[in-house]
Amino acid sequence: MTSERRPSRSSETTHRDDPDQEWVSGRRRFAADIAADTSELLHVAFVLSTEPHARLLDVDADAALALPGVVAVMTGADIGLRLFGRSLRDYPVLAVDRVLFAGQRVAAVAAEDPETAHRAARMVDVSYEPLSPLYDLEDVFGEHDVELHPGAQGYEGATDDHPFGNLQGADVVVDGDVDAAFAECDHVREDTFVFDRVHSAPLEPHACVVDARGEHVSVWSSNKVPNRLRADLALLADRAVGDIHVHPTNIGGDFGSKAAPYLEVVCLLLSERTQRPVAARMTYTEMLGTTAVRHPGRLRLRTGLRQGRIHAHEAEAILDGGAFAAIKPRATRVVSILGHAYANYEVCVRDERAMTVYSNNPPGGHVRSPGEFQSVFAGESQVDLLARTCGEDPIAFRLRRTTVPEVRGILEELRAGVQPWGGDGPDVGVGVATFGCRAGNGESVVAARATSSGVVLRVGVPDQGSGMYATFRLLAAQALEIPREAVHVEAIGADETLTDAGAGSSRVTAVVGSACIDACSRLLEELGPPDPDEGGGYWPAARLERMGTPEVSVEGVGRNRRGEAAAVKPTYGGLALQVTVDRMTGQFVIRRAMLVVAPGRIANPVGFRGQLEGGFVYGLSQAVLERLVVEQGQLVTASLGDYKLACIGDVPPLEIRHVRVGAETEGELRAVGELANIGVAPALANAIDDAVGVRIRTLPITGEDVWQALRSVGQEG
Repeated sequence: MTSERRPSRSSETTHRDDPDQEWVSGRRRFAADIAADTSELLHVAFVLSTEPHARLLDVDADAALALPGVVAVMTGADIGLRLFGRSLRDYPVLAVDRVLFAGQRVAAVAAEDPETAHRAARMVDVSYEPLSPLYDLEDVFGEHDVELHPGAQGYEGATDDHPFGNLQGADVVVDGDVDAAFAECDHVREDTFVFDRVHSAPLEPHACVVDARGEHVSVWSSNKVPNRLRADLALLADRAVGDIHVHPTNIGGDFGSKAAPYLEVVCLLLSERTQRPVAARMTYTEMLGTTAVRHPGRLRLRTGLRQGRIHAHEAEAILDGGAFAAIKPRATRVVSILGHAYANYEVCVRDERAMTVYSNNPPGGHVRSPGEFQSVFAGESQVDLLARTCGEDPIAFRLRRTTVPEVRGILEELRAGVQPWGGDGPDVGVGVATFGCRAGNGESVVAARATSSGVVLRVGVPDQGSGMYATFRLLAAQALEIPREAVHVEAIGADETLTDAGAGSSRVTAVVGSACIDACSRLLEELGPPDPDEGGGYWPAARLERMGTPEVSVEGVGRNRRGEAAAVKPTYGGLALQVTVDRMTGQFVIRRAMLVVAPGRIANPVGFRGQLEGGFVYGLSQAVLERLVVEQGQLVTASLGDYKLACIGDVPPLEIRHVRVGAETEGELRAVGELANIGVAPALANAIDDAVGVRIRTLPITGEDVWQALRSVGQEG
C-alpha cells in the first residue's frame, strides 16, 4: 500500500470540444441559451395543479387564448393519456382525468414571448373536485380506501407480480436464516433512521427547444440521455425513431434530475400543431416542485454480534415515492438502498427489504447516490454505536470487521491522519465513516478517426459539467502517445450507431473512458505503434501519408455489467470530520475534514480532485442544510431563497489523501462521482456523538436537532 432548421448558430449536428477553456470564459452555451436567443421561437409555460389529489373537471383556456401574443393552449384532453417512464410508464405528459400531486402539469400555453406565456398560464381556469389525499407514510398505511393507481398492473413496464394499489415496488435481498442467526447473537441493537426530502438542485434549469416543422424533428435539450429521449419522443408523439434528431447540448449539471421528458413531449406536439419551433425553460420553483427528489422515508437496522463478529443483519426501508414511479430506472421501482449499510464489513447472515409507496407528494427519483446516501448514513452511524457499546475505538472496530483490502488501507490512513486532532478542547469530537461507489451498468460506443491534422473522438454522452471531454482527450493522448492538443472530442447527440447509456450513475469516466481507450487501441492496430524515428509529436500524420490514406476510422466499446469478471470495480473512500459543538445552542462547526480514497487510474488529476471536492460539498449541503419542505401536499420551500444550499462559507478545510492496495489498481478506471457525498452525514453524526454524547438519527442534521437531543438527555438525568 502506498499513500436541419436551426434556431441558432450553436445548433450544429456535432459539437466539438473547445480546449480553450469555454467553461471559464463564459462562452459555453446551454439549452436555456438556445431557448433565449432567437425571435422565431414560441415560448411555453405550464399550468400546474394547485391540488395534491383531485378529479380534473374542466380546463377553461378561453381567457388565455384571448390574450394578445398567445398562439395555442394544449390540455390533456387534446392529446389523450400519454404516459412516460423509465422502467414503468405511469406519469402522464399532461393530466387527463386526475391530478396526483400539486405541481403536476395540467396544460401548456405557447406564446410569442416567455412573459406572455406565463401570464396566460395564470389565466387558465382549472376546476377540481378534491379527493382524499395521502400526505405521508402514516396516511398510506392507515387509509385503505384511497388507491392512487388502481390500474397499475396495466402500465407498460409492469411485471406479472407488479404491486397494486399504493405500493410502487419492493426489493428483497436475503442470505440465510436471519431469525436463527439473531437467536445465536450475544448482543443485538436496533435503530431507526429518518431522512427528509431533498432536491438535486442543478444550477442550469431544465430547458429544451423542439422544431417539428416538416418531415424531421430537431431537439435541443438538457436531458442527459439523448438516445432514450429520442426513443421516448418517438413513442409518445407517434413518430418514427429515425424522424427524431436530438442534437448535442451541454447539460450544465444534473445530479440525477435530467433523465425524464418533462418538457420535450409537449413542446414537440405544440410545434407540430403551430408549425413553429417551441422552447420551454423551467423556473427554479418548477424545478423544485415538479422534478425528481430524493426519497424521504425511514430505515430500520437491526444488527447482532456473536463473539465479536457481525453475525446477523436486518434492514427494513420504507420510502415515499410520491405520485409516480416513472423517474426511477430500476425494475423494482426501489432506489438502490439495499446492501450498502454494511457493505464494507463481513456479515454472516443478511435479510434486507425495502418498499416504495405512492403518495400525493412530488415524485421521487434518482438524486446523486439515490439510496446509498440514506443507507450509508444509517449503517455507518450504527457501526459507531456498536463500537461504543463494545467499548472499542470506532476505527479499530471497523478494522477488525472489514474484509475489503482497500477499506483496511483507508482506515489505517484515517487513523494516522486524525491522531494529531486529539486534545483540542472540550465538546470537540471526531467522527469517521467508510463507503463505496460503483459505476452504473450500460454500454458506450466511441468512434475514433485519425487524420493528418489530429484524432477526433465522436461520443454520444453529453457533457454535464464534470469536464469529461477533457478526460477523454487525456486518455486518448496517453494511449496514442500524441500531444493532448491533437485530440478533439465531438458530441453527436442521439445516434443509432453509437450506443450510449447517458451521463449518470458515475459511469462516464469508467465506461465511456474505457471505450475511448479501446478505440485508440484499435487505431494502433490499424496504424501500427509509434516509431521514435518519426520524431514524436503527432506521428499519425506521417504514418497515414506512408499508408497512402487520408484517415483511419474505428470504433471502441466500453461496458459495465455487474457480476461479470470485466465489470468496473468499486471505488472506496473514508472520511473523518472534526466538530465543535456549543452545548447551549446545539450549533456545531466542522473544523476540518480528511477524505481518503483508494482510486484506480487517475485519468485527469484536476477533474478527479474536482469530483471529490464537489461530492464532499454536495454531501455536506444535503447533510446539514437541504430540506424540501412539503406540507399537506404543498411545496413550502419554493425558491432557492428558501431551499438552502451550501456555499463556500460553509465548507471546512478539506485534506484529500490517496492510498493504493495492489499494483493492479494503477491501470483500472473506476467511478468516483458519487463517492464523497455519501460519507459526510454519518461522519458528522458520529463526530457530534463523540463531542457531546448525543446521537442524531435524522437528516438533515441541524443545530436544533442537537439542542433538542442535549435537552432530552439533560431532562432524563
